[in-house]
Amino acid sequence: MITHRMKIAIYAIALNEEAFAERFMAACQGADLVLVSDTGSTDGTVARLQALGADVRQIRIAPWRFDHARNAALDLLPTDVDVCVSLDLDQTLAPGWRQLVEAAWREGATQLYYTHVFTQAGDSGQVLFQDNRIHARVGFNWAYPCHECIIPQWGHRHHAVTDLRLRVLHDPDRAKSRANYLPLLELAAREKPDDPRPAHYLGREYLYLERHAEAAEQFERYLALSSKEGFERNGTRRMLAQCREALGDMESALAEFLGATQEAPHMRGAWLSLAWAYHRRQAWAECLRAAERAITIREDQAHYGDDTSPGVVAEDLACLASWSLGHPLTALDYARDALGKAPENPRIRANLARIEAALKHKGPQVFGVSMTPLTDSGEQAPALASMSPPQTAASQSPAADQPRTARRSRKA
Repeated sequence: MITHRMKIAIYAIALNEEAFAERFMAACQGADLVLVSDTGSTDGTVARLQALGADVRQIRIAPWRFDHARNAALDLLPTDVDVCVSLDLDQTLAPGWRQLVEAAWREGATQLYYTHVFTQAGDSGQVLFQDNRIHARVGFNWAYPCHECIIPQWGHRHHAVTDLRLRVLHDPDRAKSRANYLPLLELAAREKPDDPRPAHYLGREYLYLERHAEAAEQFERYLALSSKEGFERNGTRRMLAQCREALGDMESALAEFLGATQEAPHMRGAWLSLAWAYHRRQAWAECLRAAERAITIREDQAHYGDDTSPGVVAEDLACLASWSLGHPLTALDYARDALGKAPENPRIRANLARIEAALKHKGPQVFGVSMTPLTDSGEQAPALASMSPPQTAASQSPAADQPRTARRSRKA
């Protein structure tokens, strides 16, 4: 436990990050030291950071890999630093961060888990997960060539604590090339063939590149190597399901989505992915049940792997399913909740307006509710989930339509 005034250092690696320098340094206020290891910038990154007060060092990593670069940066920190905060230049600490770090270290922490916020997640809102890149100066090192992580070293005291009030905001440059990720991830898989983690991240990269067969192979390898239940394993099962769906094996894909909920019924993301899968199959009753199960699970327990990559809003799916089952009042209730979760989403806003108009006129349900975004002209793209309920809606419905709160309790 630390009783003296703590020395907290923020450290980073950088390459051509001049555009982020001012925002980054402004958010570092309160740190005792900001040390940036530049890996060969050709713009004004170094000069700008130095002008703003950073200690900038030049490092050369060849062949390039992220873990070696971060270890080199860590080694440059003075040994009397108590707490190391690893950031990228496109990340910022939310105000109040130092008090939260100090409180954790007064409890004897050597590592702190916090909330990582992707602020450019899109129209469906922010994507959150826990991260752990705040650590003691001694007893830690970085591992894996890409999607690297900080790992406690054997023989050193390790005590991790969690404070999700501390938030790191990630606002990346989408235009920046990440072409070197794939070869580094393939290298990681070769280096550690018995380690499930590289298989997961290589599979995810193949999935992003729509190389679905290769992605499925890596996800299956991960599942064979990993027997420990957890968020990453559950996320892997759902990504495998996406691959099988893309390859045309719809039955096997749905079995994986269902298996993910059975393996971890407490994980919100598993139910959300299942609801999304049922939506694609227009299985509205099943979609509604899965979406409502997701809604009952708290959202503040952010973990990597516990949500869907597109940032799908559960209330939005529940709205679409409710309308398709012939429950307009329930759909209206869920549409309002969905807009509250994703106020910048034009499709959800348009769907809410169409539902309100249809109920006001009490006429035929002719307004298209869709998962497809509005076009640039403001016109609605062809609907995937029609506002016209199917003829069998009554037989599929679990209950007659009424305001949602009358037939089930709201989420706490």
